[in-house]
Amino acid sequence: PLPYTFKSPKISVRVRTLYQYQLVKSLGIEEIYFDNVISRNNEIYKNLTGTVLVQGLGGLNKYKNTNEVVVDSTFNVINAPSVALLSSLGVKRVTLSNEISFNYINALIDNYKNEYHTDPNLELIVYGKTPLMHSKYCPLKRLDMCGECKKRRFALKDKFQLFPLNFNSDCTIDLLNSKTLNIIDDLEKVDGISYYRVEIIDETDEEIKKIIT
Repeated sequence: PLPYTFKSPKISVRVRTLYQYQLVKSLGIEEIYFDNVISRNNEIYKNLTGTVLVQGLGGLNKYKNTNEVVVDSTFNVINAPSVALLSSLGVKRVTLSNEISFNYINALIDNYKNEYHTDPNLELIVYGKTPLMHSKYCPLKRLDMCGECKKRRFALKDKFQLFPLNFNSDCTIDLLNSKTLNIIDDLEKVDGISYYRVEIIDETDEEIKKIIT
């Protein structure tokens, strides 16, 4: 794996709109994922500069030799060998699975240090609505409402709750959890994460400022 020395954690933020990007940037955040997110099942890959957040093996293969690659939680990484393998493929930073516990994170970091004699370069999502499903099927297109996703927000509703829909630039969708993940107050339970990530969907300006602060 690539050698890396952990120093202190920083904050990264993923946003969905240009307005959110400008707001987060004004708060002093340097690592922002917006138009550099490479979703799964991409058919066309643009030439990009700087850091890219890739969600599938196709994006990793495309950008690993030209950009600083961060792999997303969609890779479902939960152990040290997986981090080492991705690092050996040129990945600079690995986002851990949303399903991993603090105990497993600490064990992963210890095992990585002992086995590979270097620190792992890790990212952890600490706030946001986590994806439950990724799909090429777009309900708006089926309802002859193509383009409405750029004007307002949509969700699927069952008897009890709303599941927000996130519309990607390649016309795929992510079905998001109705409940918001928030482990910001528990971060003292883990040590050795390079970036704590905040995922912004439809939070207000004040909520965004409070979360980042």
